[in-house]
Amino acid sequence: MMAETMSANMRCSPEHNETMLTLMARAFLYAQGDAKIALARALLQLMN
Repeated sequence: MMAETMSANMRCSPEHNETMLTLMARAFLYAQGDAKIALARALLQLMN
């Protein structure tokens, strides 16, 4: 659910998407468990 919400919120300009991708990648480094899985799904959706 979190991944869908995050990806829906990121349908913006390419510059905004690049910033969000950077922030999400940093968050992924520190996330654990289910949060890491949700971030991974959101990152994959954003990159597609």
